[in-house]
Amino acid sequence: MPRRRHELEGKTTSEPNKAKPIDNAGKRLEAIIEGAVFGIITIDDRGTVEQTNAAAEKMFQYKDSDVIGQNVSM
Repeated sequence: MPRRRHELEGKTTSEPNKAKPIDNAGKRLEAIIEGAVFGIITIDDRGTVEQTNAAAEKMFQYKDSDVIGQNVSM
């Protein structure tokens, strides 16, 4: 029985550590998108703009605040 308890304790303490790589990956992806020289526009499965980068704003001459939440058919 003590061994089983030890295994559970190990799993419990490792759970918070799993969030860090995902969070870091998200931050890294954000930095890549923002630093890209090419325009990047991310959309969801319905065609709604979720994100643009500075290069896309310059390329299409729209501010991200004008297009985020809009459908790409605009």
